Amino acid sequence: MIQFIKKIFKHKSAGVYFRGMGGAPYQLNLHSEDCYGYLDQKHVCTFETMHIQRNSLHIEHFAIVTDVIGHKLGQQILRAFARLVDEQNPSLGYMSFSLHRSTSATKRSQESLLKLAEARKQLLEEIGAVDIEINRPNSECYDVTAKWYKAMWLEETKDST
Repeated sequence: MIQFIKKIFKHKSAGVYFRGMGGAPYQLNLHSEDCYGYLDQKHVCTFETMHIQRNSLHIEHFAIVTDVIGHKLGQQILRAFARLVDEQNPSLGYMSFSLHRSTSATKRSQESLLKLAEARKQLLEEIGAVDIEINRPNSECYDVTAKWYKAMWLEETKDST
């Protein structure tokens, strides 16, 4: 696994690409299917429960694959996904996030739940999302919500490396 991580960083410029459930290139539509992100032919993330409403894309689940958590790929992945969204549906003005899902192991630890919520908040801040809130709808999750306006989608920040 260490070799895989080193390979990702060595070939980071190769870019992230996205596939649908059957492996075909991902196509954004009104009620989008799950989307799987790959970097250097390795699955690195999943987007689930997405839908378009008026001029926004709502995302309820974005997860980095366990093997690459902590390697600062979240911003690169989200910006690559934003480029895809912009190419396929240029009329969208923003993405909204409601990130609340977690594993059953994380749900058993309040410390782990809070750490996950804070990591989500930090990532959303890094990409330039606004109106970021952390809510606690029940004892098994924190819901991190935000809006990411198109003007910030393609902006690179100094923390993107």
